[in-house]
Amino acid sequence: MPSNLNEGVRAELRHFAVPLILNDDFLGSGVLVEVDNVPGVLTAEHVVNNSAAPFDNSLESKQALVTSVSERANTVAVEMRHLTWWTTTRQTDEWGPDLAFIRLPESAGFTRQLRASKSFYNLTLDPKNRMEEALDSSGFMAFVGYVAEQITDAPPESGFPDVRRIQGYAFLTGPEKYHVQNGFDYVDVGCNRVLCPTMPKSFGGVSGGGLWRFDVLRDVHEKAGQERLGKSYLAGVVFLQIAIDTYTPTVRGHGARSIYEVCLPAIKAWLKSSNSSAK
Repeated sequence: MPSNLNEGVRAELRHFAVPLILNDDFLGSGVLVEVDNVPGVLTAEHVVNNSAAPFDNSLESKQALVTSVSERANTVAVEMRHLTWWTTTRQTDEWGPDLAFIRLPESAGFTRQLRASKSFYNLTLDPKNRMEEALDSSGFMAFVGYVAEQITDAPPESGFPDVRRIQGYAFLTGPEKYHVQNGFDYVDVGCNRVLCPTMPKSFGGVSGGGLWRFDVLRDVHEKAGQERLGKSYLAGVVFLQIAIDTYTPTVRGHGARSIYEVCLPAIKAWLKSSNSSAK
């Protein structure tokens, strides 16, 4: 693919991607979204209910959700007691369902700082059409997330004496298999270590990251290599790596129907119930 197209994908999708850190422990990735004008993070259920330290929003909790908003050393945090979340109920690691939505407080400085540097993908804007576009077999796909094995110590920067650098990626790929299980859909996207020898040994940490489909445009009079990025559509959330030790590992994500047909109505109902309970 032309370098300008690769750069276009990176520049477009980085606006919605965030690493999710609990105190000092990196847990996974997330997608900034809005549901009925409520800001939040779409991620994997096993990121929220991680075995080492599941999310705790009790008044006694000492937890904080931490993320980063730029390539320079920075930290943005909110105490967990200010957050609430919705999750699916996972039945198996292989098929989940493995999705979660973390509601962010609009009035908090945390959300304002995110809005200053990032963007929130509006899930309730024309969801039927977006789902159909995301399910289209044309174009390319990319899954976006942060790789745990590539967290490294870095020199002091921007007034921070201790810096750890976390690397985000947009992995260009395409769908290999499509599954439907118990009302949820799944997309398996392929990777190839021969074609991309710099691929990480493990995709640990990418869980919860967005799976995107994007159009590639080229006018009839233009030559190959002059392609440019068209519209991008959130097409799912990745949560599982398969056959990771082979030359062709696979990453599985929930597909567009899981997001727009199954989870979006459930999240909307949960938000409405939460708002009613708060009155």
